[in-house]
Amino acid sequence: MDLTATLPAKILAHVFACVQAVDPITRNRHNAPGWMRVTAICRRWRRVAIADATLWAHWTPDLCLFGEGFELFIERSKDALLSISNDKLTYEESSNVLACIAINVDRIRTLYLEGVDYDDDLHIAKMLTRNVFSSLVSCHLRNYLGSDWINDPLRLFEGLAPRLQHLVLHLPGLPFGILDWQSPIYDNLVSLDLTMLREQHIFDTNDIVDALRRMTKLSSLAIAHWEGSDTQSPDEDSDEELSVDVLPNSGTNRQQRVAHGPFAVLARLELFVIVARPDYFPRLLPKLSLPPTASVALASHLPARNTLSTREYTSLGHGLISDYRTAPAAPYHAAYLAFDTFPKECVVLKLTHQPLSRSAYPGRYPHSVFGVKQRRHNEDYDLALHLAEMHILNFLPHLSVDRVTVLTLNNLPTHLDACLLRPFTGTTHLRIIGPLKKSTLSFLYKPEDLVLPNLQEIDFADICGLKDLLACFKSVSHRGWHQEYFRALEKILRVRREAGHPLRRVYVHAQDDIQLANEDRLNDVGFGHWRLDQMRCVLALLDGFPEVQIVENNVDVFMNNE
Repeated sequence: MDLTATLPAKILAHVFACVQAVDPITRNRHNAPGWMRVTAICRRWRRVAIADATLWAHWTPDLCLFGEGFELFIERSKDALLSISNDKLTYEESSNVLACIAINVDRIRTLYLEGVDYDDDLHIAKMLTRNVFSSLVSCHLRNYLGSDWINDPLRLFEGLAPRLQHLVLHLPGLPFGILDWQSPIYDNLVSLDLTMLREQHIFDTNDIVDALRRMTKLSSLAIAHWEGSDTQSPDEDSDEELSVDVLPNSGTNRQQRVAHGPFAVLARLELFVIVARPDYFPRLLPKLSLPPTASVALASHLPARNTLSTREYTSLGHGLISDYRTAPAAPYHAAYLAFDTFPKECVVLKLTHQPLSRSAYPGRYPHSVFGVKQRRHNEDYDLALHLAEMHILNFLPHLSVDRVTVLTLNNLPTHLDACLLRPFTGTTHLRIIGPLKKSTLSFLYKPEDLVLPNLQEIDFADICGLKDLLACFKSVSHRGWHQEYFRALEKILRVRREAGHPLRRVYVHAQDDIQLANEDRLNDVGFGHWRLDQMRCVLALLDGFPEVQIVENNVDVFMNNE
């Protein structure tokens, strides 16, 4: 029975409009409604859908199901403002879409463009520099052209986009200096997200500061330096150390800072992120003044030959907030430590009184900055270090981490030096991700060197299934094999209990596999060579630990604690 047949056309149209509203223009669209497909359901659906021009004003390859459908979308959208994405198109399809965009530039409201190849990149660049986009509100451009292909300066929209509020430029082949910073297109921006090439010479920050002075409505600013294979600045080859005296601090008089060049007061800024080498920070940050409630993250790719010392880095961060901040920088509450150096060593110090959303990171999430796969748990960290173990040991003593309550450890080294975790005296929740074995967990059951004294809960977030669970906690023995499977887990719980610091919960993500095993579907969980009574014996051992809680694979057990 078709329940929609009883709905008045006006209500059905409202349903369609709601679906459109919650399905905004974005990438990775796997479940887009596809209005071409909707019109094929029945004549009534077709009539109602075609009558609403706004449904056809939002075009992506997924929504129309094929590139050639763009002209039909344009026709049915009538005079409505358009939102367009050319993501995931072939070169021929993209060329057709770009040609239609050029004809309808006055109607474009939202634009996401990414070149298929160099020819397509060049076509996009020409279109965006030779046309005025009078209705454009949001533009996201990903382009990989080098400086040899672009006229200097790069003057987008012929310098005229009076309604532009949101601008994302991912231009890793172009330096910051190629942009026309005098253009008025930046004046009304609410958010600006730049990812551009880090040049061999240091970019003169005066141009961008001059532009920021005109951006009086700006609430979100993200700047990322793209590291090319040959981007090594001359200052890294010198012996001159960056002095802490050049760093901004809350006691520095604003007039003194203004006297050294352009100075921008970003009174409405809420989110501010820089991903760069440390030598860039003292060149830009003294020229900015931020409100006391701004959320700030400094992310640094390390090492450079002349990086700031930890003392200087911390001083820089704590002095970044504007002159009229009266409270000290907020303490760290959620920390992330990764113990490998691939692809790059990174440091993020977030100095904030408000949460820093993922969208603040320039064109990527924090896990992309750190080079790890997307995970199911929250990753809004106040402090994040992606360094070798020895460098983390050098860094932590300079930071105030005693109030960190949620600590995430990724890719633990064999036999972790427990001294590294001593500063985390306030940690109550520990998440462990990455490959695990008994030796990597030894820091949890050393009675002579017990760390994390206030620890209450542990989440083994990457133990997903019975195989991971048994492999992680199994001990080697020639008899009583089934009794050895959770010896390491038993030791962790016993040692902390005897030391007067018992654990309340230990989470393992194996609920689905355990349910299948209890249904005698051992083949489905990779234990086809086991007998059911063997599996039940092992699961009974696990049930004997009152602290252990079995949860689903895709769940963040600490969601309410971060």
